[in-house]
Amino acid sequence: MDKNIVIRSADKGGGIVIQDYSKYRLEILNQLSDSNTYLKLNGDPTIQVKCLIENVLQTGLEQDFLDQDLWEFLHQSNPRTPMIYPPPKVHKNLQDPPGRPIISAVGGILEPLARWLDFLFKETIESLPTYIKDTPNFIHLISTVNLPIEPVSLVTCDINSLYTIIAHAGGVQAMRQILLDSKKYEDPSIDYVMEILELVLTQNYFHFELDWYRQLAGTSMGASMAPIYANGYMFGFESQHILEPFKDIIMICGCYIDDIFMIVEGDTSVAEVYKLRCPCGLTYIGNTDLPLRERIRNHRSSIRVAYRDQKSDLPVAKHFLEQGHTLPTLKLMAIDHIPVPRKGGDRKKMLLQRELYWIRTLRTVYPNGLNEKYTLSAFL
Repeated sequence: MDKNIVIRSADKGGGIVIQDYSKYRLEILNQLSDSNTYLKLNGDPTIQVKCLIENVLQTGLEQDFLDQDLWEFLHQSNPRTPMIYPPPKVHKNLQDPPGRPIISAVGGILEPLARWLDFLFKETIESLPTYIKDTPNFIHLISTVNLPIEPVSLVTCDINSLYTIIAHAGGVQAMRQILLDSKKYEDPSIDYVMEILELVLTQNYFHFELDWYRQLAGTSMGASMAPIYANGYMFGFESQHILEPFKDIIMICGCYIDDIFMIVEGDTSVAEVYKLRCPCGLTYIGNTDLPLRERIRNHRSSIRVAYRDQKSDLPVAKHFLEQGHTLPTLKLMAIDHIPVPRKGGDRKKMLLQRELYWIRTLRTVYPNGLNEKYTLSAFL
């Protein structure tokens, strides 16, 4: 076999991709260089992980959380070594496709534990009010909606790289709360299940070429419990940031892992306050009545013009030019939304007031941040 090429299934579409191994390798190494997500190890951690598993399973056996048959199932006597292999996303870039970071865990030492967790969580997660199982389930969901005469809007959201960004503490807490609130979950002890979950999350290791790594955040896409875990975490996120704040206008809300679909009452035109953060830690607060994707595109454009002309009067573009920051390091997120006032009122003025609130709250006026100045005229 030619070692200069790699043959993989495409991430989507069912195609076959033949790729230069050097490009494939570079994509993997670029992902593994993210120190917030991956930690390079000194060697094979299998023996240490096996000891941790032995201890937690022995505890389960002694406290009658496990019977002998389950105890034996959860042991992996001759584990295979997990390895990373990112299917190329040729639908995004045909020449230099990014890869989806999948870790092959089949036969791995953590696989039986992950399969058991998937079994324990499944019924509870699938009973959550926003859970969408598959396409037929989604079609059934939207077919039950009776749309009013008044205007409604379709809203969709996508979480970028969900599997690798879930903080372990937040994910475990979300799953704990779901089990505590569940009328379907019975046993074993929730504390014991959370101990198993933490072990699977924190000891998720794999190798690439001659090096070993541990994943520091999220869960690998190859883990049996990954979809259920991600759905559970997202329900906690939706409950806090979507379902409760917008309960008066949401007619329907469904989530399939990292994709959220909603039908909401009324006009959903944009009026948002956003936070832009540069690599050196400074923050800029702005407002927009444009879709956030378009607003960040405008910021990128102004930065490109600043690079070209070697000057700019715009605070963000000027800072990026002076500090030598690159475009991919530009991060922007919405932090506040002004709904259409039901009883009327100046929405633009409300937006400016919220922008000022966040500028003052986060102290983003120069030199503490990138906002050059602010005015109180919005309150006059």
